[in-house]
Amino acid sequence: MKEDRIDELAAKVEEVRNLVYSLVAKPSEIPELKEAVNNLSSELKKSIASLKEVVVLLLKQREKIVVEQDALVAKEIRDLALHRTEIVDIRDSDIVTIFVNNELDKAVNVQVKGNFTPTYVNSVSVGSAFTVEANSVEARNLSVFREAWLPFSFCEIVAKEVPTKGSIYVKYLKRLG
Repeated sequence: MKEDRIDELAAKVEEVRNLVYSLVAKPSEIPELKEAVNNLSSELKKSIASLKEVVVLLLKQREKIVVEQDALVAKEIRDLALHRTEIVDIRDSDIVTIFVNNELDKAVNVQVKGNFTPTYVNSVSVGSAFTVEANSVEARNLSVFREAWLPFSFCEIVAKEVPTKGSIYVKYLKRLG
């Protein structure tokens, strides 16, 4: 982790201070040098502590980055055929939420799919299919900690009855980590 490198830097500053003292036989004979070395060492330690705080804050901030990606926008389904979303690259994500907003007047079945390449061919189901009722929303999470996680994902959608109005939206919310 980055914090370990900062601790190593702090140890090196201490080594340099000790080296300077060892080069001068009696630091007490040159008080200006001793004071300058102590001041430099003190300032470097403060800078290192500040740097460590910044690194910790940046790492925490990075954990909170969420990226939204539309996979299907305003699809007007008027049949019982299989419909697919765009393929979404989730390689840099540790958690992904798939958000389905069904504004159709009929329920749909949604199956999350995954693949090791960005293609529909040879994809596999990830988890169980779920139903999104008419005029409602549902969400499902994918995690790198699940056994079936794959770097590319999409959804297959099939209406339970033929819709006559409305549209459906699918969005992937990806937490980078």
